[in-house]
Amino acid sequence: MQFDELTAAAIKLKALEKQKAHLAAQLATKQRALDQANKLAEAKRKLTAMQEEVANLQKAYEGTPGGSSQQQENHSFRQTNHLHYDE
Repeated sequence: MQFDELTAAAIKLKALEKQKAHLAAQLATKQRALDQANKLAEAKRKLTAMQEEVANLQKAYEGTPGGSSQQQENHSFRQTNHLHYDE
């Protein structure tokens, strides 16, 4: 009788160890996904800030003497640059 209880306890222990390992792996996967999502969000924030800074510099440039003569060329550059960032 005691032998059967010991065997049952060992089987339960083994099952719990497997469950623990499985849950630890799932948690690690979710943590990696969360870290990647946070990195992506930070990269998007930086990209938006940089695009705003470039737009402000472009406006400042266009406001300087001689800056407006290249306005169409610069607009084309910004459009091409914007499309590149969206990819």
